[in-house]
Amino acid sequence: MQKVAAYNGKTCSLTVEDLQKVAQEAVVTEDSPLILSKSSNYSWDHIKALFATRKLGWSTSLLILLWGIIGLASTLYNSFLPYILSTRGSVYGDGSYYTTYRNQVIISILGIPGAFLASWAVELPCLGRRGTLAISSGLTGAFLFATTTAHSSNALLGWICAYASSVT
Repeated sequence: MQKVAAYNGKTCSLTVEDLQKVAQEAVVTEDSPLILSKSSNYSWDHIKALFATRKLGWSTSLLILLWGIIGLASTLYNSFLPYILSTRGSVYGDGSYYTTYRNQVIISILGIPGAFLASWAVELPCLGRRGTLAISSGLTGAFLFATTTAHSSNALLGWICAYASSVT
């Protein structure tokens, strides 16, 4: 750490003794089995609390499932987006690497304002989280349907950009 600090023109007061002191304080007893690491304060009781009642267990399970599906769908969409753009571009006469990745950058950049818009919308008393999610879901469905009606690569790009900004 001191070499990195010296390289950056700074000083570092961290010593090996400081690190050893922290390591000694993080000793785990057999009475408290920990899940994450030796210095973790989480135990199985924290996880058991998420399933304490039938309703809480059902809710926790659904949340885990939904977040898993969202994570999988989002990753797969972003992984296959260049393929989708290139194959659709080929149909319209331009499936080159340049056009494909240019379109992907445009889509990614236009998704950024959607995140800011959503963070603003969830704070509105008249919309809140549920209203924002309902509007976003409706727009997502509409824009995904519209991508199937695109008759040129520019129309496809436009609909996918609208989709990207409505998803967040």
